[in-house]
Amino acid sequence: AAESKKDGGQAETIPKSWEIGASMVIRHLRPVADAERSRLYLPVWNGQTLLGIAIIESGEQPLFEASINWLLDRSRLISREFLKIKQWSLDPVSGLLNGGYFLEELNVLIEEKRKLSGHKAENGGAHQEDVMLSPYISLAFLEIYPHRAKTGAQAVHAVAQAAGCLEAMVGGHLPLHHIGYGCFALILNGLSVEQSLKMGKTLLKKLRQESFLNARLGLNTLDLSRIPLEGDCSAVASRLIDQAMLALEEAAKRGASALFNWATLEDSPLFALKPPSSKVVREFGRLAKGSALFSVVLLQSIEARPKELASRRFSSLLGAHPCISFGDESVFVFLDGMNGKQANKWLRQLRQKLAAGKESDELPMADFLAGIACFPCLDYSRPQILVNARKALMHARFLGPASEAVFDDVTLNISGDVYYNEGDLATAIKEYRKGLQLNPESINLLNSLAVCEAQMNRQSRAMASFRKVLELDSKNFMALYNLGFACLQSGELECARTNFEQAFVQERDNIELALQLAGLYNRSKHFAKAIKLLAPFVENLPQQPDGGGAKPGNDHEQAKLNRMLAEAYAGQGKRPQAIVCLQRAIRHDPNDAAALSLLGFLYAEEGQGDEIALSLCRKAVDLDGTRWRFWYRLGSLLQRQGALPEAEAVLKTCLSLQASEPETLNLLALVYEQRGKSGMAKKTRARVRK
Repeated sequence: AAESKKDGGQAETIPKSWEIGASMVIRHLRPVADAERSRLYLPVWNGQTLLGIAIIESGEQPLFEASINWLLDRSRLISREFLKIKQWSLDPVSGLLNGGYFLEELNVLIEEKRKLSGHKAENGGAHQEDVMLSPYISLAFLEIYPHRAKTGAQAVHAVAQAAGCLEAMVGGHLPLHHIGYGCFALILNGLSVEQSLKMGKTLLKKLRQESFLNARLGLNTLDLSRIPLEGDCSAVASRLIDQAMLALEEAAKRGASALFNWATLEDSPLFALKPPSSKVVREFGRLAKGSALFSVVLLQSIEARPKELASRRFSSLLGAHPCISFGDESVFVFLDGMNGKQANKWLRQLRQKLAAGKESDELPMADFLAGIACFPCLDYSRPQILVNARKALMHARFLGPASEAVFDDVTLNISGDVYYNEGDLATAIKEYRKGLQLNPESINLLNSLAVCEAQMNRQSRAMASFRKVLELDSKNFMALYNLGFACLQSGELECARTNFEQAFVQERDNIELALQLAGLYNRSKHFAKAIKLLAPFVENLPQQPDGGGAKPGNDHEQAKLNRMLAEAYAGQGKRPQAIVCLQRAIRHDPNDAAALSLLGFLYAEEGQGDEIALSLCRKAVDLDGTRWRFWYRLGSLLQRQGALPEAEAVLKTCLSLQASEPETLNLLALVYEQRGKSGMAKKTRARVRK
């Protein structure tokens, strides 16, 4: 509690009746027995360091009669057991909880929620706001594979780096597990299908911003209210896991940054876009065979009614026009020789007939939705017009009850968004491109297409689409921001900065945009601009609510804000201000390698301890060994401290990452001179001059 207060955190409170016994344990580092209150204070150890105090109440009398030395021995045995449990539960590569612990945790959670569900039913559903009483358990499998790894060691290092980034993003909100081979598991207690999808999209977006471009996510959501309370919890957990793994496989088929939720397989909007049954297609084929011009109108009753009743009512009013009815109260009407405008006129007449007979007819018809699709249209075949009619019907739903829509570019934007929201980026791109064939200047379609292309790492195509949007609307925020990000990914830093600046004029409270822009200012040594940009955010960063993990990443954002501000202060030579910011950054994210490296270097510059400076720089390269600057700082500290052989090896590693970096070459030449290797020093300085 004292440490929490000192760090600015919220201290835990303990009952006053415990304070005396607890303070005696802290003072004397020995167990304390209070027989009068039947209370035992047992120290818990981390090696020789007091880690905590176990307070045992209503204990058995023999415990209070035992000697203090016997109790102390028991406390050390218990502490060792705790350590064994911790070691068993941790993955050695990532430092996260492992697959065995994940299975245990999932089984226990399912069992506890089932028990609480039964208690809730018996007590009339009290405390429904409790997350444990929510019937939902969502499971996320996130795969991040190292696309640049050439050796096993590099692959292991890439997995560890991804684990550190993920822990910073969600570790304070959600249990995070590494189950092997770059696959991470998250248990989302209480999150519904919609909430887990939203969380998944947020997580993939943040990973892309951290340059983890090869990530995909498989989700599954279990509703325990649909499962009998009795039964084997392990079987329920196995099914949940198997389906989430299948969802991950499906996401992998869709490419980079894709996601798929198994729970949406039957309830997904995608089902509304699937082709009709083969029977309907064959029947339609006979009607459309040889027709050069026709329209298909899909009619669907809004009001629920007995099966086939709506289609019978429709059929009675269609006259000579052939129709095909099927089981969801829907009817395809075939209008031979009619274009879209004529089909719309026919539809208005049908509505008038229905309105006139609504009160008296023995088969009254409620209002209905209608989707119209025409042939010929682009390169769609005749059978595909049926699917286009379904897409138009979905378009009509967006317009409100009793609406109709003709298949057009807006329809394809809507259907593309459905595929995008389901994580199927490849199919979404096809829909957006078809829409642009109908309306090449649709800003919405161009933006949507470009976002998908960028997420699939097709940066040049994405930039071309964003630039076309800006030709049509020079102040379009979405295009400015996303074009800046695409330029950043492609190494076009000046273009990225220009677009980010124009976007920031429109949204000055956008923290993600501020982070991207500040990073560019620091890279181009415009440190004053970075400070002016970031200081207000660091001072007034809004706290996100802790909603069971629905909004991961607040700690990660605060760490990044403070670290970037520190880099700007350091660039201006304001080391004390930079150190304060870096200490805050590490408090929010202890595994921020960039913050650790710079803090270690600044500690050495300010004379605040060579050993701690060296340990921070070593930890930084352990966490992320791909950044030459981290190795350079470590080599610089080793050279100052006289560890010349190690400094030489570290600086050579640095040059393997950035071959012609003058700073590194100069420092390596100095190390060669100090080691008496004058010939090597001369050659290295020649490389600098060259």
